Amino acid sequence: MKKIIMILTILCLFVVGCSKKEDTSSYDEYLEEGKTVAANQEYDKAKNFFSLAKEENSNEEEADALYKQTNNLVEAIDSKEKKHYDVAIQLCSSIEEINSESDIIKSAAKDLKKKCENLKNNPDQEEKEAKKEKKKTAKNKDKKENIKAKNIKSDYKNKAKKAEDLLVKENGIFRYQDALINILRSYDMNDVESAKAVYELSDEMLNNLYKELKTDLDKDSFNKLKKEQIQWLDEKVAKEKGLSKDKLFMYQSLATITLDRCEKFNERYYK
Repeated sequence: MKKIIMILTILCLFVVGCSKKEDTSSYDEYLEEGKTVAANQEYDKAKNFFSLAKEENSNEEEADALYKQTNNLVEAIDSKEKKHYDVAIQLCSSIEEINSESDIIKSAAKDLKKKCENLKNNPDQEEKEAKKEKKKTAKNKDKKENIKAKNIKSDYKNKAKKAEDLLVKENGIFRYQDALINILRSYDMNDVESAKAVYELSDEMLNNLYKELKTDLDKDSFNKLKKEQIQWLDEKVAKEKGLSKDKLFMYQSLATITLDRCEKFNERYYK
């Protein structure tokens, strides 16, 4: 009987020990996750992770301290955005008084406090910072759009090269040009640079078609086409001027009507 009791006691201690180990493991995991997202300035997420760590082990002071610090920092950031600088400064100061092994939240609070003090003493600085941030955002947006436009042109070049296999097949010229038109129509034109890239490629295709027709058609047929083309160009220029205030819609419209014109040439002369 004593032997059975001893075995049961050992088993209970083993189970409790494993449970405690699992709790500690989860606690450490949540704590580290919180620090990681805090380093990325995702403080709402950090607060949630520190809260989970507290639930896993309520006896650990570090999770509780980081949770309180992060909660105050979130409120301080909100106060700064509302231009309540005194409140933000007070919240940041309270963070410095909460003891913790990690300084990740304290460091962010220190920087925020300094910014709020500067904004409080120099009201015009906020406007300057806003303009600077707006300029930076616009620059990053332009950079992304330029990269996307370059990718469109590179992708089109590669696909056009592959489409050349159609030229040797029956009705090859028509099928090749039809493929190019469909490739150009497939691109997303949801930003200015992308729409501009598709338009420029479409315009290049139309110019090439026109030059080829000048050689292939007899004089009378080409003169008739030339008259039509001059009228079409006048209409395109008028559309471009009328839409010049909205660059995105302008390039989207120009790309569409130019591709429609290419399609018309292809259907009429090469099908």
